[in-house]
Amino acid sequence: MKFFIFSFITVVLIMTTGCQDQCCQKDLKDSLIVKGNLTPVAEITGVPTQMTCGTSFTANGTTSSDRDGEITNYTWTLDDSSIGTDTIRTAVLPCDDAEHTLCLSVTDNKGAKAQTCQKIAVVKNESPNITVPIDPDSCNLIPIVTYEKADAQQYKFFCAESLDHNKPIDPNTTNCKWTATKTFLNGNEQETHNVKGPVKWINVNPETFKALDLTLTVTNADCVNSITKHYVLPQDLPY
Repeated sequence: MKFFIFSFITVVLIMTTGCQDQCCQKDLKDSLIVKGNLTPVAEITGVPTQMTCGTSFTANGTTSSDRDGEITNYTWTLDDSSIGTDTIRTAVLPCDDAEHTLCLSVTDNKGAKAQTCQKIAVVKNESPNITVPIDPDSCNLIPIVTYEKADAQQYKFFCAESLDHNKPIDPNTTNCKWTATKTFLNGNEQETHNVKGPVKWINVNPETFKALDLTLTVTNADCVNSITKHYVLPQDLPY
């Protein structure tokens, strides 16, 4: 009885669709399957595999791609430490005669992620007394955002650990500018005014607050550079 019912359904399928062979029926079955989101492709260009101690590099992620959508987020890490979320990132390698790992993680508009990494070896100086000069005309500002929880609903963000030619920035000659955009649970967005100074206070109410995009721009007489950090409550800003 069960065999008769199965055969009847098969005959109905063939008569209805016009599929009279197994390949045709397989194609019909495959056409009814909703294809999943394709994973994006992360790609790093512009970074050599060896560099001289103390020099900066500019990593380019713009050749990364997504075949069925668009890339909405870029995250750079150097030795597992975050160094930026721009499509192009400039950083400085420490003078430690070691091998370092630069990684780019990308996320597409449907949440699929991909990562690629590249090894960068610092070229050892033949003499420990040799100091590799840094081009004074190059832009070696690296914005770095740190924060601490001030109280139940406020965070303090700092720019003091940003680097200028691989050294902490001088607050007397380097300006920090903040731009914050809050996203609330009800879907509304509120962009705060631009604020200058070494510290940025953000009020975070867990009952209404969802996410924060915070941009730090550091500027001195030679150049300007920015970094944007995306924080989600409570994963990135625990309360």
